[in-house]
Amino acid sequence: MRLVYVHGINQIDTNPESAKLAWDLDLFGRENPNSRLVYWGDLSVVQEMKMELSFRDMILCELLKMGTANYFLKDVHNYFYKESMRLEILRRFNAALPENPIEKCVVLAHSLGSVIAYDGLINKEIKHSCKNFITIGSPLGLETITAEMRRLTGEDQLKVPPKIKKWSNFRDRIDPVALGKPVNGKYQGSPAPVDHFLTNLDETHNPHSLPGYLKTRVIRNEIAEAVIL
Repeated sequence: MRLVYVHGINQIDTNPESAKLAWDLDLFGRENPNSRLVYWGDLSVVQEMKMELSFRDMILCELLKMGTANYFLKDVHNYFYKESMRLEILRRFNAALPENPIEKCVVLAHSLGSVIAYDGLINKEIKHSCKNFITIGSPLGLETITAEMRRLTGEDQLKVPPKIKKWSNFRDRIDPVALGKPVNGKYQGSPAPVDHFLTNLDETHNPHSLPGYLKTRVIRNEIAEAVIL
């Protein structure tokens, strides 16, 4: 059983080896040889890139009042509008999946990583047998994101990724990226995504914290159940 991680803005300033190990340690307390990380930090446009934000994004930045908001919005913009970046990240996502396309896998994605993972799982050119899709601190419930995904897919209604048996979405109530928005009702098909609120263990200083999510009992139990069953 392959466990595939897809990181978000929290890990853009690290490297693939240490980033992957951090997920393993937070979830299992040790390195997991059956896990893979889709690392795209080296492609992040945060590094000294200047970009004119839309008026709506500027308003969102003001509402969030967090430095990470700017980083998140810049990388989101470039993922959707810089095709070379998107295709390279999807190539890396495909490479992280089991070599045998019928081998089962679980995809766990955080923040913008959940958008990348969703994009990969619905891509007809990427063959997979993902049975569980787990999203944490995800913006997939935001209209800004769903509108861009509809534009990319050319579909009026976004669909639940094919082949998955369960989609669980977890977010802290004050996570500034998820904004408390559910994914249920935004994606057509079965199984319908199930939304859960939890308390990020780092909520007092960063409710979007990746370690704060991964160390919660509910996330660890979800992973254990998905990997074992």
